[in-house]
Amino acid sequence: GAADDYNEMLSLCEGGLTDDASFEQFCSMVDVDNYLHYVAMQIFIDNRDWPGNNYKAWRYIASEGEEVTSEYHDGKWRYLFYDAEFAWGLYSDGYKNMTLTKILRGTHPAGGSVMISALLEREDMREKLANNICDLIGGAFSKENVLATLEEIQEFAKKGIFLHYDSMKEAFMA
Repeated sequence: GAADDYNEMLSLCEGGLTDDASFEQFCSMVDVDNYLHYVAMQIFIDNRDWPGNNYKAWRYIASEGEEVTSEYHDGKWRYLFYDAEFAWGLYSDGYKNMTLTKILRGTHPAGGSVMISALLEREDMREKLANNICDLIGGAFSKENVLATLEEIQEFAKKGIFLHYDSMKEAFMA
């Protein structure tokens, strides 16, 4: 089943991915671009409750005879982002944390990752991860985008508080 297949993929990582044949087999099992985007984001936000916790992977395997209508129906594992309340230095020393270093050394509070370690043994994957992080810095997580998003959230929160107050005003005034 799925658990056996996932464990097979992890075993492949434990054996190392520097050999091109092993790496190709790994790539047939995992959407590497998706995984490296996911890792870049987790590292950038300094999620302290990951990678040993709070990760979700999914895949879709088309049934026999089913028409494949999406590139995501290829049976590869993909990772989705969720549960990041320990991010952005909320409970720690923030940008000084050296998240990736701690993950690779096995000293990260949430544990290490055999997948990250195995992939980063390859120069091409180190370069790809570095490029993903730089893309985040220059794009979604640029100062301008982050500040604009925070302002939107702040305005939304203000409206929500007033709407809640207005709806509960009679109860408060009684």
